[in-house]
Amino acid sequence: MILKPGSVPNSKILLDAASELLDREYPGLKPSLDRVGTRYQLATTYLLLRAARSEAIQEALSKYDLAVYEDIQPVILYEMRVRLCGKRGGGGPIADMLDAYTETGGITAKLLEAYATVVKSNVEVKMLMALFGYRQVVFPGSEDGTGALPMVAVTGGRGAKERLKPKGSSTGEAFLTDHFDRCGILVLKDAHWSAVKSLFIEDGHVWALFFLDPGLPRNKEFRLDPWDSRARLYFFKREPGLEKTMAGLVHGLLEGHEAVVNGGTTPAAKEKKEDRDLKGD
Repeated sequence: MILKPGSVPNSKILLDAASELLDREYPGLKPSLDRVGTRYQLATTYLLLRAARSEAIQEALSKYDLAVYEDIQPVILYEMRVRLCGKRGGGGPIADMLDAYTETGGITAKLLEAYATVVKSNVEVKMLMALFGYRQVVFPGSEDGTGALPMVAVTGGRGAKERLKPKGSSTGEAFLTDHFDRCGILVLKDAHWSAVKSLFIEDGHVWALFFLDPGLPRNKEFRLDPWDSRARLYFFKREPGLEKTMAGLVHGLLEGHEAVVNGGTTPAAKEKKEDRDLKGD
């Protein structure tokens, strides 16, 4: 996991706090929350849903880096709807839940589960990483506005190892090797986000990358060849100033959840409200 809760205290604290909140407020999700593979997935999904409607989060991110984070929330809300309801918007239960969420911030268990299963866009990932203090490091040669490094840019047009060994590194390859030890790297390939773990370098060139499959419980590494035109790399650097600012705001979101609960937005909140009504409170 790129957030490294096992070695980065801030990541573990935030993930555990969000997970514990879900334990309390979404009892129906207990089977999923009891599984190691989905507990943190639901926690990050919940944090992203809360952050996408937080004025304080948007203000802090815009102040930190306006060029990177300006108007990030409207983009996320639009992409969220497209992924969950289709390009036409559609109707049905999920669309109704999204309407309620957009209007009031209410997050039902079904909405949380549905959003957890869809592939996130680069903008959504950028917001999520920022919540944990990681800012995207943009590849200068990115041509599509995402800041990603296409795998084909790593090869610089060189052929397979046995056919061609150029003397100099490409701009993309130099960017990858220069930032590998300073950044967390995610690869987007075939609609999956995975954390890059290691490089295979020989004769001064990158011949392979190895990444973890998030769908597998064990840390099994898979090989990615630099000639895979479907893959794109996203770099994120942990920045203490951003981490400190966002940690306070994320804790505020979680601690302020009671205000949302009192509005009847979760299963547990609904039960509390009905109990108060019966008692005449």
